[in-house]
Amino acid sequence: MLREEIQNLAEAPGISTQPGEVLGFDGLKLAVEAERPGSNMAWLLDRENPREVIEIWMESDAAQ
Repeated sequence: MLREEIQNLAEAPGISTQPGEVLGFDGLKLAVEAERPGSNMAWLLDRENPREVIEIWMESDAAQ
């Protein structure tokens, strides 16, 4: 059903088929923070396969 389809999509690893620039940690941090002004990269889950999507968590600089 729909719930199972959503679960399968959420658990499926993302694989990039497009070539792109390889960024080191510092370059990646600068790039994602430039996309989200006022936020900092709080957490990063890297993958062993460099073609897999990585997971990045951001946090806001704004006082809560």
